[in-house]
Amino acid sequence: MRTDKIKTIAMHSAIWGLYVITFSSWLSIFWGDQSFSDYVIETLKILPVNMLVTYISIYFLLPSFFREKNYTRSILSILLVITVSLPVQEFIMNGNFFTRNLFANFLETTFIVSIGIALVMPKNWLTLFFEKQALEKDKVKAELAALKSQINPHFFFNTLNNIYSLVVRNENGKAAQIIEELSDLMSKVLYESNLPRITLEKELEILNHYIRIQKIRFEENMDINSELQIQDNQLLIPPMILFIFVENCFKHSGNNVGEKISISLEIATKDKVVSFRAVNTLPENVEGKQKGAGIENTRKRLNLIYKSGFDLVTSKQERKFIVELNIDTAHDTKN
Repeated sequence: MRTDKIKTIAMHSAIWGLYVITFSSWLSIFWGDQSFSDYVIETLKILPVNMLVTYISIYFLLPSFFREKNYTRSILSILLVITVSLPVQEFIMNGNFFTRNLFANFLETTFIVSIGIALVMPKNWLTLFFEKQALEKDKVKAELAALKSQINPHFFFNTLNNIYSLVVRNENGKAAQIIEELSDLMSKVLYESNLPRITLEKELEILNHYIRIQKIRFEENMDINSELQIQDNQLLIPPMILFIFVENCFKHSGNNVGEKISISLEIATKDKVVSFRAVNTLPENVEGKQKGAGIENTRKRLNLIYKSGFDLVTSKQERKFIVELNIDTAHDTKN
């Protein structure tokens, strides 16, 4: 860190030294009433004032130009500082606060400050750009965490409620089986759901645990068919992204006790695309679509991760609710 400070001081000293030599040479060539050394001395006299004005402008006033985007105020503030410095420069040079050289000094100081701004502007712009990128990433992470937190507790609450119902009905054998399966499932869900991405293979393991729990619950009162055409089970997807739809199938198929549940699941991959289709029967007298916070939260989550790289369609045909999801993993914003 000390080396960096030394380098910074050396670089600034070199720039100001170059300014003194260049400006004094220009005066001696085009003004010509004094020698080069005399102009160097005069330039050095007002150098501290010019340095102060420049550093105030580029380190205090310029940042507001980028962060607050109040361009007019920033420009006027810089011009005001330059104007205030002019009488000080005149007093140092001539012993008077106001002379006929004010306008020439104004142009000179404005030119110096402009050069300073031009040198630091790219750095300020890049700093602001990377800060904005970091804030966007933090925002997306926070939103994803919020959406995921609405999914996981929902599943565990429903499962525990199922166990409670079985115990009340004295079906302790079934309850014990569900608890054993739930223990295995929780170890996967609690670990996998904290990862940004998991393989499709891991997601299918979670689905299989959950389906086994529901099979124990419904026994012969459930008809579930699954068709897998997996070319690549190592494709990375967000954890629990398919689970919410499978859970939804069971949640809305079994609203009326005694009705047989019918669920069809299709999962396939082709190239980088994961395709998912779920169809579940609906109880009688169900109005509207099987829409809820779970599906809408998942849509928001997919949009944050894949932007336009996914397609999610839900529809209702007679007493069937259908979900069709296609994810192009190549559009993952993490790639």
